[in-house]
Amino acid sequence: MAECEFTQVCSIFAQFGPEGLDNFFIRAYCTTGGQKCKRKALYLEGKGPDEVPATLLPNGMQWSTPG
Repeated sequence: MAECEFTQVCSIFAQFGPEGLDNFFIRAYCTTGGQKCKRKALYLEGKGPDEVPATLLPNGMQWSTPG
């Protein structure tokens, strides 16, 4: 299956993409077309990159950085 068409605008892919092939989210969502990705669903609803929360993970959970 093809890579998700929104990887160029996705902040999660940008964060984990370069080394992401070993990352669960990249493998499970981004490189398999993103069919179940909550971020992709928002993009398909017409939301722009600035409207999709940077902390929204593909599974719908929120990611927070330590600190």
